[in-house]
This record gives sequence, C-alpha cells and structure tokens, in this order.
Amino acid sequence: MKAWGDLLLPKNVRVRGIYSTALLFLLRSSGFQITDPSTVQMERFNLENIREPADIQIYDRRDLQGVIADGDIESLRTLKRVLSSELRDAVFNFFPYSVEGIYRGVISGTIDGGESLLVDLGGVYGRLKKEELKEGFVGSTVTVQVVRNSYLIDSPLLTTKLKISGSNVLLIKDGEVRVSSKIVDPDERRRLLELGREVVKEGWGITWRSSAQGKPQEDLIGEVEDLFREAERLSQDYEGPKMLRPGFHRVSIEFPRLSKVALDELRNKVTQTIKGHHYYKACGGYVSAAVDMAENLLARGMPKENVESTFKSVVSRVFPSTGSKVKIEHVKTDGKTLNLGIAEVEVLEEGFKLFKLRRLIRGRGVYDGLNAVREKGDYAVTETGFGSWILKTSYFSKEGVFKGAYININTPVEVYPRSVRYVDLEVDVCLEADGEIKVVDEEILQKEFENGLITDFLMENARRTLKSVLDDLGGSLKERNPQEALSLLRIDRFVEGNPNLL
Repeated sequence: MKAWGDLLLPKNVRVRGIYSTALLFLLRSSGFQITDPSTVQMERFNLENIREPADIQIYDRRDLQGVIADGDIESLRTLKRVLSSELRDAVFNFFPYSVEGIYRGVISGTIDGGESLLVDLGGVYGRLKKEELKEGFVGSTVTVQVVRNSYLIDSPLLTTKLKISGSNVLLIKDGEVRVSSKIVDPDERRRLLELGREVVKEGWGITWRSSAQGKPQEDLIGEVEDLFREAERLSQDYEGPKMLRPGFHRVSIEFPRLSKVALDELRNKVTQTIKGHHYYKACGGYVSAAVDMAENLLARGMPKENVESTFKSVVSRVFPSTGSKVKIEHVKTDGKTLNLGIAEVEVLEEGFKLFKLRRLIRGRGVYDGLNAVREKGDYAVTETGFGSWILKTSYFSKEGVFKGAYININTPVEVYPRSVRYVDLEVDVCLEADGEIKVVDEEILQKEFENGLITDFLMENARRTLKSVLDDLGGSLKERNPQEALSLLRIDRFVEGNPNLL
C-alpha cells in the first residue's frame, strides 16, 4: 500500500460509470489497485483481469452529477483526501447510517400517509413498510436492516427481512436456497444446492456466493453455523435504538462545474476527449449519446476543432433559449436539492455568458433577511451566467415595486437542457429596498467547512466572492439607489474561466 499523508491507501477499488476513466487515472496514479475492471478499462489502462474483493466501490449517482462510493470508513476518508486534492469544488456527504447495518430501532410514528413506520435508529429516522410488521406501536422496538439501495442521506429504507453476510454465504430471512449465477459448473451448482438444503434452518434461505466454488464442505458448513449463531444473537429482545451489526459506509460526492473540468483533463490523458465531456455526459439521453458519437469520430482521426464545432451545433437545439422554461436546482451542501420553481428565460447572451430568469413567487410570508412581505403576485428576476460564482435575485411586487435582493454565493453555475444547477455555499448578501446590506448564514458556511462537506478551495472562494460583492455594492450605494447599485454588480466579474460550451 502507498501512504497518502498519514493514511494508507486501500489496495483495491472498483469503478463504473461516466466518470470511471478519469477517476481510474487519478486513483491508479495515487497507488490504488483496480479490481474487476471492465473490458474497456482493461484496454485503456492495460490492466490485468483481477477479481479480488474491492475495498471501495464507486458508481454513478442517479442524477449523474457525481458518484456514490461504498466501503469502510477509513478507505472512504482516504478516497476523499485523494479526490479533493484534484477536484477543487467537490462536495462530500457521508451517510450518517450504516448501509446493510442491522439496528434495534424504536417506532416513533407513521409517514407516507400512514403506509410506512418511522423508525428511530439513533438520531437517524428510517422508513419501514407497515406491511412488514404485523404488530408495532409508537415506542415499541423492532429489529431492522438498512437496505442496500438507500440513497437518501437522511432517510434510509428499512426491512425486517434480514440478510446476514459471510465470506462465502448469505443468510436471507424468509429466503430460498440459491447459488450465485457466476458459478456455472453444473456439478458444483448441484453440490452447493444439496448442501444448502441440508444446513438451512426454517424461516431462512441460503445464497452461496461465487467464492464458495470449490471450498471444502466442512468449511462451508462451519461458516453457515457461525452465521446462524449470529442470527440467534440478533433475534434477542434488545433495547433501542442501537446498532446490532455494522454494514458498510457510503459517501455521496457531488462534482460541480470545476470538478467536471478537472475530470475532463484527466480523461484526456487516457483517451480522446471533447471539451466538456463530463458536463455533457451528465445531461444524459440524447446529449450523452452525441458525446459518444463525437469521440468515435476523434478516434478515427477527424480534427478535434471540427468535431467539437459540429457537436455543439447538434446538441444546442436541446438547451434552453429565450422563452424556455427551466427548473432552478438549488443544491445544498448537505446533499438535498431544492427546486426553487419554474422560471422563464427572459434574456440570453450567446453561450449563456449572461442570462436572466423570471419566476412567479407562490405563497405568502416574509423574505428572510430582506424585512419585506412576500405577497401573491410577487415575482423574482435572477441574473447569472454559465460559470458564475453568484446569482443576483431581485424581488418585486406585482406592480413592479422593488422589495430587495439576494446575492447568492455558490459553485459556478451550470445550465442543462431543462434546468439551471449550482451548489449553494450557504452565505448570502441581502440588499434591502432602503439600501441596507446584510450578510446571512456565514456561520453555516464555516460549520460545513469544519464538518468536511466542502474543500479548502471552496471555502476560500466563498470568502473571496463575499468580499468582492460587499466591496462592489458598498461603493455603488454611496452614489446610487439600491437597484442601480445592484445593476452595476457585473456577473462577468464572477465567472470562473471561459466556459464556452454552449
């Protein structure tokens, strides 16, 4: 193993998905060994077909805006150290529960319209389908397991159908006797099926893993007996909430604009890569398929400039234009995505260097930090640009009277076919209608930095951007009214690099 700082790098990592080539290049150069490589990975990196167990498994998030990594906590912390050294604006969210962990939980209420029970696991509340528990009431305890496909950071899915995993065998509550499909030898499959039927206990099933192939019968029987003893231990009437048996840890990693650029550069060291590869792949669908076609042309020797020009003209038709409706995806550093509503593109400069969005404000209340009442008919105008570290959002009454503005500080803005997306860095500048300036939530930014959610780079840029906004606004307000001062806060001053993608 290779040392990274004061940590040892885990030996094996398995990577799949749209970011895999770039991540493999980075991880291999940092001392990781690649296990279970795909055919394409073996060709690109000249890898051997190693099939050892992985310390870390990395795969795409469902929204394609980053990856999920599963493993033990120390391995995942090391992964974070390696990735954050290159991916400057990456955001890391470690799940506060053990995936496939078995807990003694306490029922605290119902959710999902009464169809699910809310179960306290010890500060984290999971969902258990009511149909899985014949008897249960608020305050009673139940033994549950976090299911593998739990991807909500603050709300794991639970089941009472426990799975107890060993090296060669998996015990499954109310299951059947099965053999891994990776074991294809008919005699070995027959041997394991017969052995499973001999040793299984009522109310349980057995699934033999591929690693069971060829193992001595007495070793397999001994492992099954050990797992049934563990099942007996887990069936005892423990008090809760508490964890009875750990599973594995999980971290969700968001790749905002600058991370995607860095990943493009890493991938280009391995294979022909168009500018904006990972940004366009994250669009999915038609745009993602067009990326593959364009890079096939590069592989055939077509000039990169010609390929990229043709590619942009082909995909531009699916991106927003003046009059288009888009969602505003306001991503929080804790992993939650808030949909701020549907907005109409009012102004659009070529390449989204500058654009304005108008949306209707729904509901009544108060605009936090602006000392202004939110009323029916109010509307908001947001001004930003592709790659901008800020969004300026001005609020107006239905008669067009200025109520105040927020200057949101965020990761560089990205524009997708149906949405505008960024990660909110918590701190905002509020400009009231009378010209008073306030900074809000700066302490939240500091806390999330201390908790390791954001990198040093993001923290430094958030502070630098905040200072620039305050300096610009403060200077303008000496001679102008609030709206005029706000108009002089130029978006192009806050754009990172030259995106030039759309």
